Amino acid sequence: MKILVLIVLFFFPYLSHAQITGKVTTKDGTPISYVNVSVENTFLSTIANENGLFDLDVPKKGKYQLVFQQLGYKTLIKKVTADKFPFEINVSMEEEASVLDEMLIETPKGKDKATWIIKKASEHRKKNDARIKKYTSDFYSKGSIQVIDYPKKFLGYNIEELDPNLKIDSLKNKFIYLSETFSKIAVEKPNHYKEEIKASKISGNDNGFSFNSGLSANFDFYQNIAYYSWKLVSPLAPIAPSYYNFKLMEAFTDDQTEQLIYKIEVKPKRTSEPVLDGYIYIVDGSWEIYAIDATVKGKQVEVPQIDDFFIRQTFSYIKDHNAWIKNSQIIDFNGKILVFKFKGNFNYIYNNLEEIPSFPAKTFSNEIITFQPGSNNRSKEFWQENRPIPLTNLEYRDYNENDKKLAESSTRAYQDSLDKVHNKFNLFKLVQGYKYRNSYNNRTYKYNGLLSTFAFNAVQGFNVTTGLSYLKENPTKKTFYEVGGLINYGIAENKPRFSGFYSQLFDRVYYSKLDITGGSTVHQFGEDYPIKKIINSISSSWFGKNYAKFYHKDYIRVQYEQEVYNGIFTKADIEYANRTPLFNQVKNSPFVKNKSFSSNNPVDPDNFTDAGFIENHIVKLKLNATISFDQKYIMYPYKKENYKNTKYPLLNLNYEKGFASSEKSYNYELLGASLKYNTSLGYIGNFGGFINGGFFINASNIAFMDYKHFYGNETFVGTTKDYLQNFNLLPYYSHSTNNTFLESHFEHNFKGFILNKVPLINKFQWNLVLGFHSLQTKSYSTYYEYSIGLENFGFGKFRPFRIDYVRSYESGVSRDGIVIGIKFLDGML
Repeated sequence: MKILVLIVLFFFPYLSHAQITGKVTTKDGTPISYVNVSVENTFLSTIANENGLFDLDVPKKGKYQLVFQQLGYKTLIKKVTADKFPFEINVSMEEEASVLDEMLIETPKGKDKATWIIKKASEHRKKNDARIKKYTSDFYSKGSIQVIDYPKKFLGYNIEELDPNLKIDSLKNKFIYLSETFSKIAVEKPNHYKEEIKASKISGNDNGFSFNSGLSANFDFYQNIAYYSWKLVSPLAPIAPSYYNFKLMEAFTDDQTEQLIYKIEVKPKRTSEPVLDGYIYIVDGSWEIYAIDATVKGKQVEVPQIDDFFIRQTFSYIKDHNAWIKNSQIIDFNGKILVFKFKGNFNYIYNNLEEIPSFPAKTFSNEIITFQPGSNNRSKEFWQENRPIPLTNLEYRDYNENDKKLAESSTRAYQDSLDKVHNKFNLFKLVQGYKYRNSYNNRTYKYNGLLSTFAFNAVQGFNVTTGLSYLKENPTKKTFYEVGGLINYGIAENKPRFSGFYSQLFDRVYYSKLDITGGSTVHQFGEDYPIKKIINSISSSWFGKNYAKFYHKDYIRVQYEQEVYNGIFTKADIEYANRTPLFNQVKNSPFVKNKSFSSNNPVDPDNFTDAGFIENHIVKLKLNATISFDQKYIMYPYKKENYKNTKYPLLNLNYEKGFASSEKSYNYELLGASLKYNTSLGYIGNFGGFINGGFFINASNIAFMDYKHFYGNETFVGTTKDYLQNFNLLPYYSHSTNNTFLESHFEHNFKGFILNKVPLINKFQWNLVLGFHSLQTKSYSTYYEYSIGLENFGFGKFRPFRIDYVRSYESGVSRDGIVIGIKFLDGML
């Protein structure tokens, strides 16, 4: 059982090796964790580790004025003369003394002091955020995750039996993830960003959550939404008084600048919303952020595996800019995945910030993050000389042990020993499925089990598919090729069908891929399987409703796809197929004897002698282009990772031609286009839309399987995470067409914007979703659907459901129904 974990990848290039080192403690000698240590009026800083130890890189020998900052302690300024390196200095800090007096700040009569301060900070936030608009900066991150509690058994099994890689005792006092990264970032506010990874070191596994770069770890409380992935509402947003209660707790004088700092408590008005619970520190007069020290619960930001996130940001005063600039950030968290409780800590340092009057023309492009060659293979000496946060003894030990394991894991003896455990065979695997691995040669032999492919339909009765395949992987380029064969057997037909496939991924930069398939199969009317196999199997066997209709196909198909230019994806597909009718071999469900199945004719369900088409062969050519406008991407050494720009819709263009048919009237052409749009509207929620249209040429008498079929639903179950390509009450095949068509789907998920404000209801953390769907075809009246639903439905951390009330209209006739969405069915056939 693989442990899902939270992690980061972060980066930053320290090129000098002149270090001032030391330890920060209280007066009684107790180490103070995570103190921000900087050189006064410079962009040179670091963070002390959990034991109070710090390393600060400086450019040369000389006199420096060090600033030690930690919330709850008086800012300490220490003058040093670094005449040798490493230069050591140990300091102690005193607790901050509050000087709060009701007369320290005068506010307009009748105005609450805390609310007035927050309002002033909100009014000045754009000015303060834009004090440095164009700059470069070095960035460093260090993150760690530890399992802190776990059982020996899970569901009656020993943990080690479920995953041979997992030695449960090895988790004690060790990290399951440890990461460091250096990078150089360039920023031109508000929209331009570039990051170059200089070095990246990982100990453990990257299996789960992550704050992956300076970009994705950018919590900016000067923005209305401080962190877009969470829709986190900033206390300085104009709308913040609707989300927060504010209270002035105390004020103190910063010893470096002698400026008054206000400590303001920010408390959620409703604990179900994505807001902070803690403190924001504001500088008197300039109304800048001095620090952030707050908590966000995982359930508030729809990360249920995490109990709490703890966020701390520190800003340093830079005299030359007369500004407080963020130079460090710390995120701690704790949570539980399955039976494993864990905690994590991530530290981020921004250093050597340099204001740039103007960047060269080609500085910023769609490539937002790139990796230097060898960035993941830096020497141990490099890390020892350059890391700004000293490792603890536990971290040193973890790196050393994992470096040894990494070297050991590449040996054949080690990989064979793991394979020996994984490759154990038992009779249950005849049903479950079986893989035989040869890890050293990157080969896998696979047998498809019977359990996951067991199905039922009226044509074949109970049927099962199994097969064998061979997979060869290239671990360096992360590519592969796979070849295999499948056999499908229907009991009622007493007929096997054989097919085979070959698939090869050539690279992960352009994602060029070749697929060759062929053989015999039972195929749904509709190339894209408009009715999921699992839905039809359950509805047919348990409810006596055989919704899906089938025909027999003997075929060979070749498909090639790749990204030809950033954001432009192309696909070419050609198939020869011989298609023959099929008829029901089963009269009724084995569990509902009193209800007979309809015929296998999708046009005439009462006709059991006519299949609805003539046996034929045909050649089909399909060409597709998908355009992702202004697509951003990260370039890794071996792959390109694309990120759709949510400002623009995804455009899809299709051309399909059926020709050389044995029935001349079955030849046709189809032209189509679609737009899909998903975007975040901040705290208002997420909006999505899908518009798909097209028209046939010379298609008045084509076979029904070549019609345009739409995703309908005659059950009460929804099987996709959203309904942007689905109708909820449209009968299957009812509006299939060989003429012009236009379908539209729109949804808005308020993500708690409305229901989180309703007393009692907000305890359930449901999200309100509104939907509208329409379908226009030449042969039918316009069909409409309206829906209102609750998303994030479930209990505790298990929330895979969505419940919608849907009403449809067509030609003055209305229907309504309830649809229960089950998100984990989305990936099933």
